[in-house]
Amino acid sequence: ALMPGSLYYSTSPTIPQMTSTWTSNLTSLRVVFDNLIDMQRRWVYLESIFGAGSGSDVRSSLPAEWSKFQKVDQEFIGLM
Repeated sequence: ALMPGSLYYSTSPTIPQMTSTWTSNLTSLRVVFDNLIDMQRRWVYLESIFGAGSGSDVRSSLPAEWSKFQKVDQEFIGLM
């Protein structure tokens, strides 16, 4: 936001183009990080319900979901 206000901003045609490209790339990166943070927040919530230390009530009440979560949890941990 400060770059366009600079005296040197419009002296070269490549600077506005580069600035626009960088702004776009950084905005996209921010969206990715925001999504990762949201996913991590949800995962922590689900992990407290289905995680290894959650107890046997969930395991016995929802065995298919518990098993599915355990498999996906291993993949998730491997990716992170």
